[in-house]
Amino acid sequence: MTTFLRVQKSLAASLDIPKEIIKPETTLDDLFWEKRGTPPDSMDIVELMMKLEVDFEISEDDVENMPSSLFIIGDTTVQQIVALIEKKEKG
Repeated sequence: MTTFLRVQKSLAASLDIPKEIIKPETTLDDLFWEKRGTPPDSMDIVELMMKLEVDFEISEDDVENMPSSLFIIGDTTVQQIVALIEKKEKG
């Protein structure tokens, strides 16, 4: 299973939304608009980040060492999350 498909499955389960709507270019804002019709607040992002940290063994240090504030803003794309996970898995 590709990293994208694993992330897609995790996000769909976490947010209780259809996985088919999650594309590489989909943003976190898009996902929360789909789920409840509003953008995510900071707690939504933190909770989602924590879920992904557990599912993909991403540490806070991994996130903090990224050049951008990934996971901190709603316009983070699914592809950016996939790239972070792939970078982490490659070491």
